[in-house]
Order: sequence, then structure tokens, then C-alpha cells
Amino acid sequence: YMRKTKEVGGRADAHAEGKGPEQFTGKNLSGVVNAIVFLAQLHYKVVQILEAARPLVSDLPNFEAFEALATDTALELSDSKEREFKDWQRTTLAEIKDKKRPLKLDPAGASMSFEKGEDLKVHFDE
Repeated sequence: YMRKTKEVGGRADAHAEGKGPEQFTGKNLSGVVNAIVFLAQLHYKVVQILEAARPLVSDLPNFEAFEALATDTALELSDSKEREFKDWQRTTLAEIKDKKRPLKLDPAGASMSFEKGEDLKVHFDE
């Protein structure tokens, strides 16, 4: 399970760098932001599994190997999440400071509206 989690985390990391499939692109969030959220969720899940396993199976012979792998995976996911967040933050700040094509919000436009079937739609650029 931990090896698969590590593999999936690596794919999310690769996608955030623009090398992976488009599966992390969401409706209202960019692929980079979805990858950051996904990495954070994976990290939390690995930490939860490790904390649950300690009192239950810590006496088994291979637990130390599992614990080392889980700890390594959690650290790797955390590092990936932090790296992707800092890259996203740096890119966003550069776009805000760009004089030729600044990042802006349109305060005059509708921020939300109801569509057919009374679904609420949030309007903003990704």
C-alpha cells in the first residue's frame, strides 16, 4: 500500500510540474492546486495509517520495515506538497506583479448565479 501511495504521489508531483496526465485538473481549481490538495490528503492518510498500525501490529516482525517505509513516504509527500506550494506561490506572485499582463479579478461581474435545476455556479477564472 505504501509503495502504491508513493507512486501515486509521484504522479501528482509530476503533473504539477506539467509532465503528467490531466486527471488532477478540477472544475474550479487549477491542476497545480488540485495536486497540492491531493498530496496533502495522501500525506494525512499515510500518517493516519501509521498511527493506527502502531498499537495494533507493532509486535509483528516486519513492522519496523513498514514503519520506515511509511515514515519515508509521509516525508516525501510532505516535501512534494511544500515544494509544489512554494512553486505555485512564486508563480502567482509573479503574475500579480507582472505589469504587462497582471492577474486581476473582475469585481463588476457576477460572482455566483443559479443555473437550471437551481444549481449554484461560482464564476471566476482558473
